[in-house]
Amino acid sequence: MVAVFLGAWAVFGFVTAPIVLRRMARRESGSRVAARKDKAIQQW
Repeated sequence: MVAVFLGAWAVFGFVTAPIVLRRMARRESGSRVAARKDKAIQQW
């Protein structure tokens, strides 16, 4: 059970790290990211 949890945690980290680092590199605030997300959702 511990190995499954650690594996899932590692996969989650590998998936989310590039997204977070990209956002930090662009120096975007959370409100700008949220606004862009809302705009993308409204287009659907």
